[in-house]
Amino acid sequence: MRKFLILSLFCAIVSVNCTAQDGDNIYDDTYIHIVEINSIEPLSYNDFHTELYNSHQAVYWDYSGEKPYFHAVVAIDGNIVDSVGLRYKGISSFEAAPGIEKYALKIDLNEFVSGQSYDGIKKINLNNNIQDVSCMRAKLASEIMNRMGIAAPRVAHAKVYVNGSYRGIYSLVEQIDKTFVRNNYAADSTGYLHKAWGLSIGYGTPTWGGQDTSQLYLSAWSPLKTKQSTNNYQPLREFIDACNNLTDLEFENDVNGMFDLETFIEQQAINMTLSDRDHYCLANWNFYMYLNPEDNKWYMIPWDYDLSFGTQIPWTHIDNPADPNLYNQTSDLFDQDRCLLNRRMFDSPSLKNRYHEALCEVINYGMDSLWINNRIDEIRDLIGTEVENDPFFHNISSYNTYLNDTLFISGTGNWLLDGVSNQGIREYINQRFQEVRQILLDNGFDCNSATIELDEDGFSNSIINIYPNPAIDIINIDVAGNLKYEATIFDLQGRIMIREINKSAINIQTLPHGTYLIEIEDLVTGQKVIEKIIKSNYNFKIN
Repeated sequence: MRKFLILSLFCAIVSVNCTAQDGDNIYDDTYIHIVEINSIEPLSYNDFHTELYNSHQAVYWDYSGEKPYFHAVVAIDGNIVDSVGLRYKGISSFEAAPGIEKYALKIDLNEFVSGQSYDGIKKINLNNNIQDVSCMRAKLASEIMNRMGIAAPRVAHAKVYVNGSYRGIYSLVEQIDKTFVRNNYAADSTGYLHKAWGLSIGYGTPTWGGQDTSQLYLSAWSPLKTKQSTNNYQPLREFIDACNNLTDLEFENDVNGMFDLETFIEQQAINMTLSDRDHYCLANWNFYMYLNPEDNKWYMIPWDYDLSFGTQIPWTHIDNPADPNLYNQTSDLFDQDRCLLNRRMFDSPSLKNRYHEALCEVINYGMDSLWINNRIDEIRDLIGTEVENDPFFHNISSYNTYLNDTLFISGTGNWLLDGVSNQGIREYINQRFQEVRQILLDNGFDCNSATIELDEDGFSNSIINIYPNPAIDIINIDVAGNLKYEATIFDLQGRIMIREINKSAINIQTLPHGTYLIEIEDLVTGQKVIEKIIKSNYNFKIN
């Protein structure tokens, strides 16, 4: 049997350096949180809903503008915070909400009281999962990103009450803001953060023309979320110009040192594996761009994965959502005509090969079948009954059934809901794994050869501490007693990258960012243990 120990997320298994973050309590996903919201004014739920609805209805398509908030009081797990801002949120999730009377919410604790926060967090998103009957797609996608060493928002679950009315179970999703970039990149959170609503970075063919880089366009479709007072879009403009005009060799070199190309490639591999059609390369939205002042590189930050894992929506129907379409320029999932970065990635033999490797990393580790099936079970056990009993959600008689089988939404009278189908997550994963492996094999790339076997009789990992994980430059190995060992680091294709004997500190600076296996072999008994490690290029932190 294979023996895989997941270090990057579960620090209690072995002794690794794990840094506490703002939000550790509110995003604790081991229990369902309770969020109780009350308007400052003595209103009924219906009256408060009418005010929230009419206010958001007037502005929700204004991507760049600030949305108005209403005064409210919130209690989170019994802890009361006075004078917070509350509003409805979303676009399609807002338009679809009348179908089941369940609205997504945003709480801004800093809106009316400067500097106010809860657990170090200033904004809280409560998503209604209106097109995801499992209520776990975005959470699983975020955890897969984290396992691959990509900074992604944390997700927990909460039962929500508004003015005394129970509104059902929601996903509690971390906001991408200064707190997020400080937690995940560097203490210096002064970099430029943009939210992309329609940012192609440049179209892949002349048919569509180039990316509009005017101040008017960028401020409307990629508004600043930090440093707004500067109104400075020149750094983003320079990045877009570089992506369009650099030579292939310069582009391969992290866009001349301007872009974290490695995590971008990994994100595209995840997007394709999850069949998410609401991402950069199809919709040109649902991501953030952050210019990290620590290394002066741009990073693409993922956002909003509720339509992943084979969700079908009526206006972009795909006959088989688990069809890989890994690089078909005309596919519904990967339209290279509309995303320059992906076309340039596929035009480069070395970057295309790295994309193949990343696909293997995703299915072999990022969402390996043992881990993801265990996580599905754990989340099901936590929220399944609450989803079934949610008075404002879809009629779910058996939550577990729809983790395995497809559910078609109908009868709501809402065009954004009727016709949506959620393929069972387990059904999707089983099909997707096989098809991704096969299409890569057809193109001469064997993911199966990347798997390293280890017998269960390996020596106990309790006497071995490997840290930090993720690591930037040094991996430390602590062993008990006088153990003589050899440490070998493999990439996920099984290639040996580093091999050292009895060395307690291994320099990994030369390794590309990504996921690796480290094998520790007892030189006396021959017993082995293998752990997963992440080589990071930035100060990625985990709980």
